[in-house]
Amino acid sequence: MLLRRAAGARRLSSGARARRREVLLGPGGVETGGSDADGARRLGLGSGKLARLAAGAAVATDGDGVLLATACSDKAKQVGAAAGPSFLPLSVEVREKASAAGKIPGHVLRRELAPREAEVVQARFVDRALRPLFGADVRDEQQIICTVLSYDEGADLEAMAVNAASVALNSATPRPDWHGPVGCVRVTARTQGPTAGDDVVFSAFQSPQNLAAPDREIAFELLVTGTREGIISLDLSTTNPVSCTNFKRALRFASEKLPIVLDLQDAATAAILEKKREAKQTKESDNDGDAAAEAPPKFRAAITGDPSAEIENDLQPTNLDTLYQMAFATDAPSEKTFNAGKEDADADEGGGDNTEDRSESLGKESKSTTSLDMESHFMQKGSAWLREQAQNGNADSIGRDKMREFLLRSSEDGSGRVRHDGRTAHEVRPLAAALNVLPSVVHGSSTFSRGQTSVLATATLGSPRDALRVLPYCGQTYKKKFFLHYEFPPYSVNETGRVGLNRRMIGHGQLAEKALRPVVPGENDIGGNEFPFSTRVSVETTSSDGSSSMASVCAASLALKMAGVPIKNLVAGISVGYLRGEADDGADGSEESERLLVDVDSLEDDFGNMDFKLASTETGFTAAQLDTKCGAEGISVDLLCRAAELGQAANREILDVMQSSLDSFLEAHPDGFQASSAPVYRRIDVDPALIGRVIGMRGRVIASIQEEYNVEVDIDQERGTITIFSTSSGFLDDALHRVEDLIWCPEVGRDYADLEIVEQHIAGVVVRFPGHGGDHEGFIHVSELSTQRIERAGDVYSVGDKVKARCIGMDDFRPRLSIRDIQLAENRELALRKSRASKPGEEGADEEETSSALLASHWVPEEGKVYENLEVVKIPHVSRVIVALADHPESRGIVQARELSPRRIDDVNKIVKVGDKIDAVCISSGGSEEGLPELSVRRVLLLKTQNASKGQQKKSRSSRKRNR
Repeated sequence: MLLRRAAGARRLSSGARARRREVLLGPGGVETGGSDADGARRLGLGSGKLARLAAGAAVATDGDGVLLATACSDKAKQVGAAAGPSFLPLSVEVREKASAAGKIPGHVLRRELAPREAEVVQARFVDRALRPLFGADVRDEQQIICTVLSYDEGADLEAMAVNAASVALNSATPRPDWHGPVGCVRVTARTQGPTAGDDVVFSAFQSPQNLAAPDREIAFELLVTGTREGIISLDLSTTNPVSCTNFKRALRFASEKLPIVLDLQDAATAAILEKKREAKQTKESDNDGDAAAEAPPKFRAAITGDPSAEIENDLQPTNLDTLYQMAFATDAPSEKTFNAGKEDADADEGGGDNTEDRSESLGKESKSTTSLDMESHFMQKGSAWLREQAQNGNADSIGRDKMREFLLRSSEDGSGRVRHDGRTAHEVRPLAAALNVLPSVVHGSSTFSRGQTSVLATATLGSPRDALRVLPYCGQTYKKKFFLHYEFPPYSVNETGRVGLNRRMIGHGQLAEKALRPVVPGENDIGGNEFPFSTRVSVETTSSDGSSSMASVCAASLALKMAGVPIKNLVAGISVGYLRGEADDGADGSEESERLLVDVDSLEDDFGNMDFKLASTETGFTAAQLDTKCGAEGISVDLLCRAAELGQAANREILDVMQSSLDSFLEAHPDGFQASSAPVYRRIDVDPALIGRVIGMRGRVIASIQEEYNVEVDIDQERGTITIFSTSSGFLDDALHRVEDLIWCPEVGRDYADLEIVEQHIAGVVVRFPGHGGDHEGFIHVSELSTQRIERAGDVYSVGDKVKARCIGMDDFRPRLSIRDIQLAENRELALRKSRASKPGEEGADEEETSSALLASHWVPEEGKVYENLEVVKIPHVSRVIVALADHPESRGIVQARELSPRRIDDVNKIVKVGDKIDAVCISSGGSEEGLPELSVRRVLLLKTQNASKGQQKKSRSSRKRNR
C-alpha cells in the first residue's frame, strides 16, 4: 500500500519519535533544552544502535540533522620511525549522503563517489580539531568517518562532526592515546546599528549563515573548537573587516559556551561507557562455568584442567582454552545467555542483540571476523609448539580444524546448541527492525538487525530523469528507474581503510537489487500512471557479522514501504551454509558428517564449504546466489534442495518480524505517513504536436518553468504526456496551470469575445486571446472580417480594437477565426425574428416550416466535403458559375473557372451550361467576393486520378509478384 499522508495528518506519533531517538541516540543519549530566548537549536549526542562493532561510535542530532561519527584504529598498520616523530597516521572523512537531503545524485552513476569540495573542507576542519589531542607516541593508523544521514538547513554540520567524533574517541574500546574531549561551538555576531562598525551582540548554537548573500544584521561568524583548558582551532567567516575588539569579544564568548558542549559530551560518553560496562559484566556472570559444559568432549577436559583427558600431540590445556575461546569468538555462551540475548533483541525495536562490548572483550580480533587471526594470541600465550605453528602460519588452520570437528560431531536434530554462539543448526539469529528512524527529510528509512549484522537503508524518490542510465559498450543503452546501491564502510567491521566503491559493494548491491526487482513497479508501470518516480535505495552496513547482503534486502524492502513505493510483497533474505566432513574429522561419508547451517555468520562462512544466499517473499524466491569451496566435487542437487527448503522456512520467520514491525508502524499512523521532502506529481495528456510549445525555442520555455516554480518537467513525446514533479504542492499547481495555458487550443465552432487585434496585414489581422498566459494568437482573413467585401483590414479595424470571432478551423494548431460567420448567424436569427413578427397569428407547423426555410437559405457547406449532383443554375460571367446544393436547393455556391478543370479555361460556357450536374468539393465556406461558399471540380478530378493511379500501381506490383 502507499503510505501517503492526508492533509493535516500528523507526521510522527510521540511513540515513534521516542523509538527514533532510541535508535539514534540510545537510552543514554543526552540533549540540550533548546529553549533559549535567542532561538538556540536543540542538540543531541548518543550512541544509539548504529555501528555497534566499531571501536567508538556516536550520533549527533541538530534539529532534523543527523550525523554518525565512528572511530577505529588498526595496529597492523603502524607507521615506522622513518615517518618522523611528529607524524600522526590520522585520516578524517566527512561524507554527505544524497538521501539525507531527499535527493538522487546527479552523477551518471547515480551514487556518491569522490568527496566534494565542501566535504573536504569540513574533514580538514575536524582533523585540525582532533589531531593536537593525540599522544606523541601514537603509531597505529586512526580513522574517523563522519556520515551525514539526515540534512537540516539549520544544522551546523561542522560542529556536529567535531562533537560526535570527540564522543566516539572518548568512548572507543580500546581507547587510543587521546586527551579529549574537544568541543565545537559556532558564534554568530549580529549588528545593532545600520552599519557594520556598530556594536554587535553574540549568540551561540545558531544555524550557519550564508555569508555569500549576507543579511545586513549578520556581522561575522566564528567557529571555535577547544577544551576546558584552551582553544584548539577556529575559523572566521565575514563579509566586512572585523575589528580587533569584536574579535576578542567573540573569542571570550565562545570560551564561555564551550563548557556547555563539553558537559554534554561527558554525559553522553559516561552513558555509552556504562552501557558497555553493564553488557560486559552481564556476559561474564552468565558465562561462569558454562564454557566447559558447552564445549565438545575433547575441549572440556582442557578447559577444566583434567590431566587425564585425551590431548592431541603437544597441545596444552591452557593453550586449548585460548584456542577454544578465540575460535568460537565468544566465551562459549550458555543456552541461558543465548535466550536472554534473544529476548532482549526481540523486545528492542532498534535492532540487534546486546553485545556492544564485543570489540572490547576481544580487542582487535573482532574487527575482521572473516579471518581467524590467532597468531598473536598463540605467540603470547601458547606453548613452544603453538608458537612454532604460529610462526609457520598454521594458527588459522588449527582453529578451523577444531571448529569443524566440534560442529560435525554435534547433534543436528535441533535438541542441542551446536554452534559457537549457542544456536541450533537451523536457528536464525535474533531479529529486529525499526522504521523511519531518520527525520522526514529522508523519504523512507529503516534499520534491520540480525545478530551483530545491522543495516541502515534509505529510499529516495525522484523524477524519471533521475533514472540510472546504463551505457554498455556491448549491447543497447537502457535506463533503470529502480536501482540499489550497497555500502560497506570499514568501520562496520572495526577496521580502518579506504572509503569508496569496490567490486564487493557492486556485486552485493546487484544481488539485493535483483531480489527486490520482482516486487517493485515494473519499468512500464513506472512510466505509466501507477508510479512515475525513479527510486534509489541506498543501503549502508553499519555493523557486519556475515550475510550483510541479505540483511540489505530486508532493510531495503521496509525502506521502500516507508517511501510509499507500492511494492507487491515484502522480501527477506537468508544465507544457508554447509559443512562437509574431511578425512581428519573422522568423516565416513555418512549424513552425520555433513551439516547445513541456517543464517551463517562471518566465522562460519569462513570455515564452511558453502554460502547459499536466498531471497524470497511468502510465495517464492526472488534471487539466489551460490558460492562453494568444495573443489571439483561441488554440491549435490539433493542437498541444495534441502538448503532451499530451510532457507524458505527461515525467510518466512524473518518476514513475520518485518510484517509485525510494519503493522505496528501503520497502527501508530492510521492517517498514513509521507516524508516532508517526498516529491508529488501531476500528469496531463497532450497532443504530441503541442509539446513544442512547452519546450520553446532551444528549451527556453521549459527551463523558465522549472526555474520559476522549482519543479521538474518530464515530457514523453511518444506517449503524449507531460509529468510535473515537485516537493511543494503549491508550486506544482502553479506550474501545472502554466503548462495548461501553453497547450490550450480554442474549440472549433465556439465564439470568443474580447479578442484584441495586435497586428494588421494585407491578408487579414492577428488577434490575441484573453487569459491563458496571453500566449495564444489567431488569424482572421480579410474575407472573414465581414459579410461585406473589404479591400483592406485597416479600413474597418485598428490595432488595439476588441472583436468577437468564431473559430472555424486550425492550421497546425493556429486558430482560423471568422467575424463573418458570427454576422451571418446573427442575420439568420434576425431574419427569423422578423418572419415571426410579420406573421403573429401563425404558430406550430407553419412557424417550423418558416424557420427551416430561413435556415436552409443560409446553410453553409462543410469544408473538405465532396458534394455530388450540384446543378448549375446560373453563369453570371465567363469566369464562374453558380450552383445549387442538392440537399439545400435555396443555398448557392460558386465555382471559379480555374476550379472547373485541371486545364486552363478562358470561358466556362465551353465546359458547362445551365442545368448540368457536377461533383465538387467545398474549399471555402464563404470566402468568395459574393460571400458564397467556394467549390472545386478540379480537386475532385485530381483526387479521382490519383486514386486510379494508386490502384493501377497496386495491380502492377501484384502482377510482378505473380510473375516472379
